[in-house]
Amino acid sequence: MKFMIMNYKPYEYELLQEKLDKLGKQGYSTNDLSFISFFRKKDKPVYYTIDFFNPTGSSRNDIKISQLTFIDKYEDKGYRCIYHKNNMYVFLSNNDIPININWKEKKDIIPLKQRLKSFALFFVSIVALALYSLYLFNATFDMFYSYGITLYYIGMLLLFIIASLKNYFDFYKLTQFHKELQSGKPQLKKIYTLKKVYNISLIIMCLLIGGGLLEDFTNNHPFNIKTHQVIQLDDFGYQQNTNISTQSYSSFTIPHTYISLETSKNTNEALYIKEFAFHSYEMAKKIFEQMKENPEIYSCNSQKSNKTTICGYIGDSLTSIVILHDQQVTIIIPGFEVNESHVEIIEDFYLK
Repeated sequence: MKFMIMNYKPYEYELLQEKLDKLGKQGYSTNDLSFISFFRKKDKPVYYTIDFFNPTGSSRNDIKISQLTFIDKYEDKGYRCIYHKNNMYVFLSNNDIPININWKEKKDIIPLKQRLKSFALFFVSIVALALYSLYLFNATFDMFYSYGITLYYIGMLLLFIIASLKNYFDFYKLTQFHKELQSGKPQLKKIYTLKKVYNISLIIMCLLIGGGLLEDFTNNHPFNIKTHQVIQLDDFGYQQNTNISTQSYSSFTIPHTYISLETSKNTNEALYIKEFAFHSYEMAKKIFEQMKENPEIYSCNSQKSNKTTICGYIGDSLTSIVILHDQQVTIIIPGFEVNESHVEIIEDFYLK
């Protein structure tokens, strides 16, 4: 037994026929040809043939009768239908019974509805690509906190690019196929290379998205606050039992990201820390300046700042503090009411 992915459009029928011919010569047979198809090995060759159903009749019942008549023509010759989609039918037989397609009767096998659908898919994919590109262009630096999530975003961008190109090509080739059907037998070129590039691109995309999510899930590790110190509730005078959870990440753009959340076991105090360690002080300073212009990064709508400290506000309430120290930028979001003395404690901890 073997399984294969079978995803072919009507204009690719020659490629599908060649693939099925090879399988048939090796004795591989299936009762249901679908996107993922399973083939069983037989002792002798089997034979596949492709034909197109040209709907006739003015009512749904008339079209159904013409469809059954079309299928009966093949069943009477020993074939059985194993696939039909977009008016393309695939039949299977244990005997070699050659059948030629009468192209003069196939002028309407690519209806306007199908061509409009392919154009609509192309338009939607282009809009999605534009919106996603705009989203990435306006993304803040902290979106790419790990290797995995960065690979995921790259994979998603590749997905939208592939979808846009594939949907455009489908629309173009279906339109071309329809025009050639009007003048007789279509003169289609077998697009081996494009099909191979498309399949390879899909594999790369799946590896980037799947591998990125897996890497992001498996490669985040807790860090020891004794070896990598962060400010804690105790530093603010809250001397009580607390729980602290930590995580660390690495990425292409941010070598290290450290995240900690400390909560009091008995009261409502909490402390959230997010520290970004960069390759150089210059990069850290650049990010720090960007954060002054984008207070939403640290969950605020306004800020007051100096060369090393940003105080973030929601309305008149001080809610976040950002510190530039060495090659790091650290966001501190306390879960308690913050005042100027707390800012001094934070500056003493990180800057002295």
